[in-house]
Amino acid sequence: RGYLELSRPAVSQDGANLAYVAMTDTGYAVISGQGEGPSVKEIVGTPVVSARGVVYIVLWQGERWLYRDHKPVSSKFYSDLTASLDGERIAMEVSNDGGQNAEVAGALHGPWPWVNNLRLSRDGKHSVFNAGTRSGTPIEYDLMVVDGEVRKAGAAHRYGLPVDPAGQAWWYGLDPKSPYRDGKRLPIEIATLADEDWIGFSPSGAHYAFARQDYRFTVDGKDE
Repeated sequence: RGYLELSRPAVSQDGANLAYVAMTDTGYAVISGQGEGPSVKEIVGTPVVSARGVVYIVLWQGERWLYRDHKPVSSKFYSDLTASLDGERIAMEVSNDGGQNAEVAGALHGPWPWVNNLRLSRDGKHSVFNAGTRSGTPIEYDLMVVDGEVRKAGAAHRYGLPVDPAGQAWWYGLDPKSPYRDGKRLPIEIATLADEDWIGFSPSGAHYAFARQDYRFTVDGKDE
């Protein structure tokens, strides 16, 4: 079948499944190895794909719906969908009149005036996100919520929340530009503020490396 436009491709970790958004004669649909979804007014964000399936958010009849394998699951004001590598555990931001929440594997956390940077570890067993307790602008995220545990973070720590496969949460702030691991600041300045671009993990999460302000690398805590 021909489509008017193709966009937002997503490939599963093992390369076995591909999903993308297609423009149809009546709207937009998600296409994947599981078939073709319904044509709706809007697909919110990029589909999240695994070897066994696909999940995504659609705008239909004025409401946002969570779809799994092209079938509706539930309707809330969803955004920023993420999932474990196998696609079984999902997390997303949920907004309502009371504020913003994080829904992680069916458990709702919040509400707070602001929620952002929701991340899952690869196995889906660990989660981390920013939360802000003060409404209005400028937006400040003064809390970190790690595996459902609320931690005081300081308003500066509002960018970049990589989660390694072992579940240790990393984050950093603007001033100083220092990485934190599991709530503890490491005494090294990093090289960039571009979200997760500054750090990499081995598949097991046992090893890590990040770029520093002096254009060198630190690997497993040792300077290279």
